[in-house]
Amino acid sequence: MKNLLFLSMLLIGFTNFYGQTDTKNSISGVWYFEEKCDFRTEEEKSTEFKEMPSMPIPNGYPKLELKINGQYVEYQNPDFIEHSGKWRIEEKKLVLLQKMELEMEGAKSFESQANSGHLEKIDGEYYLPIKTNIKKITDYTLELGNEKLYEKYRRK
Repeated sequence: MKNLLFLSMLLIGFTNFYGQTDTKNSISGVWYFEEKCDFRTEEEKSTEFKEMPSMPIPNGYPKLELKINGQYVEYQNPDFIEHSGKWRIEEKKLVLLQKMELEMEGAKSFESQANSGHLEKIDGEYYLPIKTNIKKITDYTLELGNEKLYEKYRRK
């Protein structure tokens, strides 16, 4: 009985590891923004923080590049890198670790923010973790978000 329990646990652990590795390999690449899908009610929209409007990225240019070595680049437009850093898959979420460059005067230090869990310190550098649900992933389609609000990306 103990052998059967051990074998079951080993098989579950292997399956979880294999699934994460497979997802990481399938999500790596250059993703082009396709559209933002918003199925929230007006009441749901009114309770959310308003984003600053920005220029939409032109079609035919990359929006998100997830490199196989765990680095990422997010583009605001074809000529401007908006964010960069590291990425990982964690419990069916894409975690973008946005590299923090400058500490703001008068704000909490990066070290104290890392100690409180708001930032992650990796190899002496500080990163802001941004977690997004992976709604759907195929060879050519990536959807990030939830059932009511998500972004669609396409790989060419």
